[in-house]
Amino acid sequence: MNLIRRSMNNSSNSRREALRAQKEAEAKRKRINRILIVAFAVAAVVIAGFVAFFIIQEATKPTPAVDNKGNFTPPNASDGHGVKVAADKAKNDAPEVVIWEDFQCGHCKTTEDAYGKLFDGLAEKGKISLEYRFVPMLDRPGTDRSLKTASAAVLADKYGKFSEYRDEVFANYGDYTDELLRDAIPEKIGLTEEQRTEFAKLYDAGAAEKFAKDAMDQFMSDGISGTPTILVDGKQVESLWTEQGPAAQDEEGLLKLLKP
Repeated sequence: MNLIRRSMNNSSNSRREALRAQKEAEAKRKRINRILIVAFAVAAVVIAGFVAFFIIQEATKPTPAVDNKGNFTPPNASDGHGVKVAADKAKNDAPEVVIWEDFQCGHCKTTEDAYGKLFDGLAEKGKISLEYRFVPMLDRPGTDRSLKTASAAVLADKYGKFSEYRDEVFANYGDYTDELLRDAIPEKIGLTEEQRTEFAKLYDAGAAEKFAKDAMDQFMSDGISGTPTILVDGKQVESLWTEQGPAAQDEEGLLKLLKP
């Protein structure tokens, strides 16, 4: 009989121990769940805070400054309202070359195809001081493509991409849509997403249009009558073409025409 009682007591004790262990495990599981819930809640609040911070930062981020409603000046601007190419490389005795052009001008496109890379190559080697001035002279009432292309090229100088942008404009000659000038070319020449966003804002604001219009005033003041006009040390060059075509085929040949 005693053996039976001891067996029953042991069985009861085992059940109590099992029940106690089960309750402790359940309590532990609930504690862990509470901790996880709190941790996830804190993490969610932190993440939401970061998201809200960045949203507010972007929303309050100022639009790129446009001085005096359009007085954008490119980093490599000249006194004559042009943009200099490789200005820091020009040697002291290098001839100063100024090229007046309109992106809608067919003869400007022809000159660019024949001599563009040669001019840029001489500038990169320091053999000439090179400056491009854009004159929106071919715009008619109700049109602004010359002005838009000129101002867009000027804006590209802000990102060190003036020459690349100018090349792409001529490569797309005659198809100067806002989408091309504001979006497609900046992406193609390698502007970052942030730079493209800024460029688009500046483009839409007409930030560099006054600079282009001032170039037009300079053009008229200098008494120049058409594009392209190429000046070397202030004198117009007329010897770049023959009846057969370009008078020079390489950089040295062009340099001889510019600096006889």
